Amino acid sequence: MTHEGRRKQAVCQSKGEARAKQKELQAMLFAKSSEPQQRKLNSDLTLGEAYRRSMKVRWANTKGAETVQCYLDKCCDFLGWTTKLTDLDSTDLAALQQHFMAAGNANATVNKKLNLIKSLFVDAKKDRLINVAAPMPKPLQEKNLRDEVFTREEERAFAEWFQQAGHPELADMFLFAIDTCARCGELRKLRAHDFTLYGKGKGSVTFEDRKANNLGSVPLTARAYAIARKYRSREGPLWNYSLKQVCELFNQAKAGVGLSHRTRLTFHCTRHSCASRLAAANVSLAMIMRYGGWSSLTSVKRYLHIQVDALDPCVQALEG
Repeated sequence: MTHEGRRKQAVCQSKGEARAKQKELQAMLFAKSSEPQQRKLNSDLTLGEAYRRSMKVRWANTKGAETVQCYLDKCCDFLGWTTKLTDLDSTDLAALQQHFMAAGNANATVNKKLNLIKSLFVDAKKDRLINVAAPMPKPLQEKNLRDEVFTREEERAFAEWFQQAGHPELADMFLFAIDTCARCGELRKLRAHDFTLYGKGKGSVTFEDRKANNLGSVPLTARAYAIARKYRSREGPLWNYSLKQVCELFNQAKAGVGLSHRTRLTFHCTRHSCASRLAAANVSLAMIMRYGGWSSLTSVKRYLHIQVDALDPCVQALEG
């Protein structure tokens, strides 16, 4: 008999035996043709190739893709883009861990970056390109530290530095972030049509693609309103800064205003500053959650200590 161009022959004693043998061969061939094709192991798969594959599959069209790309770029720069994935060992990844720690990254951030490398191994192994697991070092212990915030004086110092360095638009972006509790990625997606300006200093901004899938509008402060008016006729994104540019310019500004020693102070701390100021004014956590676009109160509870401090008059009254 012949099946899909493959010929099989058997010698039998009778027609009945031949028919039985034919059915057996047919069943075997059909079963074999329906088996999934095994992908050949690729011991030459490089770190850069594995990175590009995972970006297309795992993180394609995800909201955190830009951050993932930024983190993995730094990992690949250190380990080598052409390094074979299977050549990486625990010593290499431990050195990567130490590299980020020496750069001042928080333990949680270092763990995230190492886990991204682990995901490259997981994806490649799942697709049967390699047969080894990631030789991960022991994760760093993550400390539950209070978020860094900007004081009013530091806020003015950063804005002035951006202005004097020839980046007035970044100064506006920085101040607008503090007043709206927005993430850097959300700000970079804003366009003129996302603003509703009612006049007399009243208006709102709508973040259509927030990290937690929240869609909503928040009112503008007088300062945020004035910034929005400056860009209301602009086509395309309001601020044309990549995430990498924002990070680099912020670090330059931090050195310029004499705050390089505060390694955990980043542009994202504008968000912490906004939430902390709201909590200090005794705004409810539920309202802070809604204003900042958090998906649950759990993420906002870190600011609870500020609201508790506002209850000191109760203690004074009881002790009086």
